[in-house]
Amino acid sequence: MRRLPARPLAAALMLATLALPPAAARAEAPPVTEDGARALAAALKDGLARWFPKSEGDATELRWTGEPVATPAGDHYEVALPALTAVSDDGTTADIGTIRLTVTPQEGNTHAVTATLPDRVAILDNGKPSATVKLGRQRISALWSGAYETALSMDAELGDLSVTSDRKGKKGKKDESALTVGAITVAGELKPDGTAAAGTPLWSGPGALSVSNLRFLDETKKEVLNLGGLTMEGTYTRVDLARADAMQRLTQTHALAGTQPPAAELIPLMQNLMGGASGRVRLSGLTALNPEDGTRLALGQLVLRGSAEDLDKPMASTTFGIESSGLTLEPEVAPKAFMPDKLDIQISTAKLPTASLWRAFADLATLAESQAAAGEEDEEEGEGEEEAALPDDGTDEAAVAAIGNRLMGAMAEVGTELRIDRFVVNTPAASGTMTGALRMAANSAFGAVGSSTVLLRGLDATTKAMQPKPGKKADESTQNALGVIAMLQAFGQASRDDAGNDVRSYKIDVTETGQFLLNGADMSALMGMGQPTPEPEPIQGKKR
Repeated sequence: MRRLPARPLAAALMLATLALPPAAARAEAPPVTEDGARALAAALKDGLARWFPKSEGDATELRWTGEPVATPAGDHYEVALPALTAVSDDGTTADIGTIRLTVTPQEGNTHAVTATLPDRVAILDNGKPSATVKLGRQRISALWSGAYETALSMDAELGDLSVTSDRKGKKGKKDESALTVGAITVAGELKPDGTAAAGTPLWSGPGALSVSNLRFLDETKKEVLNLGGLTMEGTYTRVDLARADAMQRLTQTHALAGTQPPAAELIPLMQNLMGGASGRVRLSGLTALNPEDGTRLALGQLVLRGSAEDLDKPMASTTFGIESSGLTLEPEVAPKAFMPDKLDIQISTAKLPTASLWRAFADLATLAESQAAAGEEDEEEGEGEEEAALPDDGTDEAAVAAIGNRLMGAMAEVGTELRIDRFVVNTPAASGTMTGALRMAANSAFGAVGSSTVLLRGLDATTKAMQPKPGKKADESTQNALGVIAMLQAFGQASRDDAGNDVRSYKIDVTETGQFLLNGADMSALMGMGQPTPEPEPIQGKKR
């Protein structure tokens, strides 16, 4: 679980601020001096080695040539980092070059930092030219906190990016492969928002990243991907930056040692790290082509959204949603009348016992650590020998089950809820909606009670549209589909909406006594509910 800096730029910003003299801790901005420049350069030299170790499992290593140089320049320091090369295990290298920074000391141990990236990067494949990355324009600035080693604000834009192939194409032709991006923007800001129980300040604020006008051309210069826009927006609430800094230092220490931080040290730092967070990802104007078979896909919009609230309180809640529209496929995989033109789903949870959730998470992490340690011991003991077939006594499975049962019991005690706030699927021929809620209840027959309402429109019209032409017989898949629709028609309560469309409604209830009601009728016997549960098969021994 090593925390990697967000690429060389972010690490450079952090290191630059760490290197400033202790005077920066005073309320006023400290002076820019020759001593400060030497301290900054020395700290950068040490920090680059500490923050970018080549750990086991990393596919890419960052190599620095030379030493950092820092020079006083009026009210700020001019910094040139060593030339940077990224080397992958597969022989691919990227000659990134020199990243330049300006670091201006500010009040309150904060620092205004700007960065300039190389506008051209060569990518080599085992020493041979592979591709060239070009950057047309850039603007990168941040307000960095030396106390917390994080950006309190960020404003950046990279524009007119391109990655073009330098390889030879087929039959001696030029490889025209290219990726172009109109712009990538990043913005965010954290501001003080109260105080944690330990007395440390809390921070809240928004952040966003967007990508616009992304295109990919294949080696024949044919467009295979076009993305109008991708936006990721988020908001953090009541973040304890002191706790985040401690967690970062813990993971850094173990990364340098080539180890993983113990769960017993890491998880307590994760608890109460923040009060909540929300996020939204929106993709728009997507078209894609598979050159091999000519399949085309278009998607007008896709939205993913989620949130977690009150993570620092006894009861938390979460939401997750997905929304899409404008989906088309060529060739068609189904008749247009049955292709979804709208999907909108949102589910949520409420009354989540945070203490019990953290305990379950910690117990599972500790169990995973013990399993990993046992596996390493077995490997060491079995070196040079054939692996012995050790019986599995089911201890691990029993431990996981015990953790799960304890968590479920805690959720039943407080009445944790799962809600279907919205479930909408529309096609030209038919549509469906669903809402409902399930509440965990310790004294109920199934451990939960709940109800939901389902509305299906257009089943009659769908049945009519799926009937085979006169003299023809429906294929097996059509027959199966018609059978399912007939069952839905039979069980649903028939009515019509304001537009005259047929509607089938289904009111589903799960009661405390174990009844499963459909439109008021007890369906338990029909569904085989309430019958004794078969005894599980005995666990067989397996190799470990």
